[in-house]
Parts: sequence; structure tokens; C-alpha cells
Amino acid sequence: MQSNRRLFFIFLASLLYFIMVSANQAHAQEKGSKWFVDNPKPLVINWDTAYYSSYMEQMTIRWYSSVKYTGFRILNMEEKQNLLYLSNVNYIIGAGISYSWFTLNIGINYYPIINNDEDIYGPTTYLDLQSHIYLRKMNIDLYAQYYEGYYLANSGNVINDWPQGDTFQIRPDIYTLTLGFNYQYVFNWKKFSYKAIYNQNEWQKKSAGSWVLGANAFYYTNRGDSTLIPANLKNTELFNNLDYSKQNVLNLGISGGYYYTLVLFKHYFISAGVAGGPSIGNSWLNTENIGKVSFSNVALNLNVIARASIGYNSEKFFAGFSFLQQMFFNQIPSENIWTNFHTGNARIYFVYRFPIKKPLKIANPRYWKLFNKSN
Repeated sequence: MQSNRRLFFIFLASLLYFIMVSANQAHAQEKGSKWFVDNPKPLVINWDTAYYSSYMEQMTIRWYSSVKYTGFRILNMEEKQNLLYLSNVNYIIGAGISYSWFTLNIGINYYPIINNDEDIYGPTTYLDLQSHIYLRKMNIDLYAQYYEGYYLANSGNVINDWPQGDTFQIRPDIYTLTLGFNYQYVFNWKKFSYKAIYNQNEWQKKSAGSWVLGANAFYYTNRGDSTLIPANLKNTELFNNLDYSKQNVLNLGISGGYYYTLVLFKHYFISAGVAGGPSIGNSWLNTENIGKVSFSNVALNLNVIARASIGYNSEKFFAGFSFLQQMFFNQIPSENIWTNFHTGNARIYFVYRFPIKKPLKIANPRYWKLFNKSN
């Protein structure tokens, strides 16, 4: 566990560096703007303004309510049955700002009545850092997550003599660690804007869509103090008598797909899309008793990422709901047995944009000399 934590913090440092380099990329894509150069010049517009407008030179402030979550399944693909482990999610309320390339959101657990359900789902402690960077020609998703405390969401369906209703097998000993990134290139970036939906500093005025193509790399681990497959299953042969307490997975994959934003009456929008593709993954299983790698295999797997949003947008105001989920389906070294890891977040936004009189120097990527050594 100590090595996992060390890996987690190394990834955090790399994530911060990557965000700053991405900020420099944002500068490169907007280099004609008077806000990104030392000598002010007119804004160079290289997208189709009939389809969307940009407000990166304005201050964007937002209020939101959100939920982040993660979970995993152990599936028998032939029998179409599974064990579904979920974390006890918490709802938060927060505020954030966007200006230039920079976006910051801060949220707190503000719903003690809604989140007061540990007697049903058990406690979950977590650190969930997700950074979703939307540039004009690409978007990047970064993940660094640690969750401890899960419950078996379908206990009544799979465990022998388990009562039906809102009662679950609680596993406070199970923890998951996730590190990874997802990259997508947006082909129709001159007409289609991710930023209008997910950064709220642009306004998609006409319907448009785009094909995307990218790559991803993910590492995750699931671990418990005892076996992840309960001994008292209704069907004891369901998972081929597997008995393991830890799984490590490393996935490297490519993905492609399509996203589309339908605009109604110029201001109302529905946006959705999915991208997926094959991944080469290696899966290691540790048995409960031996405590060392007892199974390992390399297999062709599947990765999928889905995004959806609905709402209202205008020159100054934005209100909407957005949803994002990343999923991986991995074969493990047992016939017809797969695992499915998923993570994501859902948010409700209320956003206001307004111009500021003087550009903020700290938001100029050239200010960060460490990442602009050629200047």
C-alpha cells in the first residue's frame, strides 16, 4: 500500500506539470489574442464565429452542485451476471472561475442530510482529482483517485439468503487507486466547441459535431483484506472458483468517436457523444492466501468514454447539467470472466460571464518562465 501511495503522489506532481504545459499549448492556439502577448494586437479569430463565440478574455464565474463516483464490476459474460461494487458517493456544492487558460473549482460537502447514509452504504473516504482540459483542438482528461470503502450494490441478487431491499454487504476494507489520462483530438474544431459546454467560456450558436480520435493510458488497482468474491454466493461456480483479494490493471489504448451539439432557438442545447476503442491491458490477480501474483495475462480489452450535457447558453449566462463517464472492460485470466472499472462525475452549473478592465498578468502563459524557456 505504501508503494501505491508513493505512485499516487508522483502522478500528482506529473499532473501539475502537465496542466502548466497544457496552458502553454492554449497560449499557442490563441497566440493572436491581445491577452496572451506582450504587445497588444487585435484578436486573431481562426474559428467560424457563425457557429460559436469565445469569451476567454472575460471572467467566468460559476456555482455548481456535483457528484464524483467510482466503482467496479466482476462479470461472468456467459451467464450475464456480475458483482457490482460502488463507493458511497457524496454530493457537494462549489464555486469556480475560468479566465484565459485557467480554470479552478472548489467544492465542499454541504448536504449533511443527503450524505448521512453511512448506516446503509458504509463509509467511503476518498481523494478524487479530475482535471478536464478543453483546448480548441483537443481535450485532455487526467485522473488521480483514491477511494476506500465500498458496498456490494446487488447483494440481494447474488448472495445466498441475503434480504431484499436497501441492505447491502459493506466492505470498508476495499480500496481502489486510479491513475490515468485520456487524450482526444477534435477534427471539426472550427465549428464545434467543447469549451462552450464544459468550460462555459464559449457559446455554441449553431448545431455542429465533430469526430474525435485519441489515446489513453490507465493504471488501477482494487484491493481488499479478504477475497473480492464472497464465499456465500447463490451460484458458487459463477466465477470459476476464483479467490483473489487484489487486482492490478495497466491499459494502453486508442479511441475514436463522435460528439454533437444540437442547438435550439440559438440558446438551448443538447450535447452528447461517445468514443471508444481497443486497449492492450495486463491484469494481475493476487490470491487471498498466497499474497503474491498468482495469475497474470495480457489481453485485448475495451475502453469507452461518454459525455452528455443539456442546458441554456447566451452571451452572459449559462445554466446546465453535464455528465462524464470513463469505463474500461478487462479480461482476466479465467474463462469468460471480465472486470469493468468506471469513474465519472455529474454536475449542475449556473454561470455568469463579464468583461474585466485590465488583463491579469498571472493568466498570461508567458508569465510562467519555467514552462516558456524560449522566451
